[in-house]
Amino acid sequence: SLNGKLNNIVGASIARPTNERNENFMTISIVEIVSDTAHLSKQKIHEVIKEHEDKILYVSYILHDKDKYTVCDEEREEERAAKENRTDDPNVKAGNLKKPHYHVMILFAEKKRPSSFKTIANWFGLDENCANKCNSRKGSLANKYDDMCAYLCHFNAEEKHQYDISEVWANFDFNARIERWKSNFS
Repeated sequence: SLNGKLNNIVGASIARPTNERNENFMTISIVEIVSDTAHLSKQKIHEVIKEHEDKILYVSYILHDKDKYTVCDEEREEERAAKENRTDDPNVKAGNLKKPHYHVMILFAEKKRPSSFKTIANWFGLDENCANKCNSRKGSLANKYDDMCAYLCHFNAEEKHQYDISEVWANFDFNARIERWKSNFS
């Protein structure tokens, strides 16, 4: 099976997806789409899944509507504001609720991978900066995708609100994937 082939290498460390681009990266294996509900809807997500189902091996998503800003978020906002010569966003204060936003995790089929983040973002009608590269632990694509799935519920970010597995929509057995992820860390 594809999962078996992808699981031959075991990784070492966990990290969040980033928006860093690798110019030598010819095709994209895994992507995270992040957007607030003003720019992305459940309906649009399902339209994209249907339209590109021949390219998508696995897809899962969740609405994060209980996330709160942290002290780190507040510090990053202060740094950005200073760099951009603007005032801080008054809403970005530790403890305040973030705007509701979707996280969509996609693992593409091997021979159908898109070649740019811009292409993927365009499917959703979003700016390129809403499509993020997976920067998860080293190893197989399956392990990287497991890490990203764990992040949907914040299982690998204990300081954040813990979402219930039932809040995730997936085109695969999400519970089994999370159990496999947990077994890699027990």
